[in-house]
Amino acid sequence: MCPGCIEDNGKTGKGKAFRYVGEKDDPLSAERQAIEQKRIEDYVEFCKASAGILPSSWFSSYFENTQLLLDSTREVESGMNQIQSSLEQDLTNMDLLPVFNKAISNKQVLRFSYQRFGQEPFVLTFHPQFLKEYNGRWFVFGEADRKPFQAYNVPLDRIVGELSEVNDVDYIPAPKGFYQEYFKNIIGVTHEKGAKVEDVIIRTKTEYQHGLLLTKPFHHSQKEILPYGEHDGQWYGEVRLIIEPNRELRGRILLYGENLEVISPQSLREQIKEIIRKQIGTYFDNK
Repeated sequence: MCPGCIEDNGKTGKGKAFRYVGEKDDPLSAERQAIEQKRIEDYVEFCKASAGILPSSWFSSYFENTQLLLDSTREVESGMNQIQSSLEQDLTNMDLLPVFNKAISNKQVLRFSYQRFGQEPFVLTFHPQFLKEYNGRWFVFGEADRKPFQAYNVPLDRIVGELSEVNDVDYIPAPKGFYQEYFKNIIGVTHEKGAKVEDVIIRTKTEYQHGLLLTKPFHHSQKEILPYGEHDGQWYGEVRLIIEPNRELRGRILLYGENLEVISPQSLREQIKEIIRKQIGTYFDNK
């Protein structure tokens, strides 16, 4: 603060006050800037420490030719990094993450070859609009020149060859809030044909699994409707999800094994039963 910029009213006790009489319109700008600078520096340090979480190709792209990247690389190589993810981040085509992110920001149409599993690759003209990660796999959603035209889903690891920019096609943006609504009622990335939003009731068979399901909910709509305890001579708890059943939901349920039971809807219950029946057949019918 500049000398002589603060005027004292000369009083003591509760009546004492100060008044700024300097020429600057914002006398605390330097202090605020210093606070913001410290926050930025703290964030940069976190980014450096997060090299074990961020995909290495993405981290390298945004911090290329910086001391931050050099320091982070040395720390990882020497075993000094302090944050790590259990998910494998060095997946096929992870280097395309910043490319698609930039294309979305710049509203740039791209062209590339896409190869579904077990099929021949085909060329796709694509308007990237949204990036989403699920279960360690990255997907880019957007408008495409083949069905489904809207919310076309491309796993990054299925892209083959180089990407090229398309400048003679007008970019098609996503309607405002489209993807927030698109993912609102599903787990993962899949809308299955004919599926609709339903009340899903799941019963937990152990206190531990009940607590785990409460702390790691399947979906934002999940609510506990029956605390774990003794009910009609049995011990269990129940949660409700308002969700569109899909393969990702079935996978999450099956991951808990015998400790979860689908109570309703009956259609989902039957799907789970059929998967378990086939699994049993795999292990016991072909001895």
